[in-house]
Amino acid sequence: MHWKSWRPSMRSRCVLGLDVELTACRWVVLSGSQAQPERVCCVEELQLPANDWVKQGHVWCAQELGQWLRHHVQQGGYDVDGLYVCVDDACITQHVVTLTADLSEDDVTFQVLAEVQAALGVSAADLSVDFGLDASSVASEPEAHLRMRVYRAEAVSRFRVDALQRMAKAAGIPLCAVESRSEAIRRTQAPESLRALPAVEVGMALQCDAALGLALGAWGSRTFNFLPHRALADIALRQAWWLGVVACVVGGAFLATGFALVMAASTAVTVGSLTNHDAIAAAHQAAQFAHAQAQAEQERALQHTQWRQTRDAWHQQTWQWARVLDQGAQGVWVLRVEQQGARWGMHGEALSSAHATQLLEQLQALAIWKKPPAFSQLHLKIVPVNTGLPVWQFRMEAELKDSV
Repeated sequence: MHWKSWRPSMRSRCVLGLDVELTACRWVVLSGSQAQPERVCCVEELQLPANDWVKQGHVWCAQELGQWLRHHVQQGGYDVDGLYVCVDDACITQHVVTLTADLSEDDVTFQVLAEVQAALGVSAADLSVDFGLDASSVASEPEAHLRMRVYRAEAVSRFRVDALQRMAKAAGIPLCAVESRSEAIRRTQAPESLRALPAVEVGMALQCDAALGLALGAWGSRTFNFLPHRALADIALRQAWWLGVVACVVGGAFLATGFALVMAASTAVTVGSLTNHDAIAAAHQAAQFAHAQAQAEQERALQHTQWRQTRDAWHQQTWQWARVLDQGAQGVWVLRVEQQGARWGMHGEALSSAHATQLLEQLQALAIWKKPPAFSQLHLKIVPVNTGLPVWQFRMEAELKDSV
């Protein structure tokens, strides 16, 4: 199957959706404005030159496949600015994670990754995970009243995503998203996604439905993207912040130089004539105001740096106490962990006070506490007769350090 349409002389976006299978790959090239797709430029199914390039849903020869793809894109004359690829659903695991509603975005990311890692029994470095809030969990009650939130997560082996990134690099096309094949196909089943495209071209493109859905994703939203888009966004935010700090420092230097020049000029004019007194006073006031602004910007930059350092320290602390709870002491059940800033608390049950004390000692051994954990409650739970073993209820409270 092979079909091409005329390429428009003017366009602002051109993307490629690529569905790689065992012996062939299907691709669809769409072009359009920033707001919507307008033209199907190419629909094509190509046989792979070698049968061992793709096995069991994984690209084993990423360099060769990328170079082969670049050759076909250049041969077609397409100026592609984004590549969208899918992975087979059989390679993806699905998870549901329930967390308290008062967690920050960074804490949610940490907890979801920890839950998925524990469920699969592999290290976080071996997984590519993405997640999102389950909309159905907040539909029945106003979000402000929710105490728990449900998140849906999907995970795939990182080596599969790394291979697709190497393929895109060899092809010379930026890789924008990696998602499941089923999600890409569902996107083609929404009439609003295809409304802007000519009906004849849509009919041809639907023969490669997954590739079409991948390309349409450039103009829409997606549930999961296995690329590290959150980490990349955080890096971009940090770079923008540092650029702001540098701009403040350079601006402050120019303001200080200007202030000195203004003062020198004002002094010379004052010596020559006292008639410029008002102008000198105004220039002096303006220089003082500019200097105060530069100091305020520098103070805000320092406060932001301290805030980031505190957040990073709390994340490291969370990893340490969570690891102790994950390993767990025999005969202890953790019911709830609460953390508000540096204040930390935990509710749980134990078969005996000795079991609870053993867990307390394990936590106290960590070097993350400003005020080590201590029991604020430890008592025997009153249970009806003949209902089972007695249970000790306990609550621990502690205070974390501001830095590690």
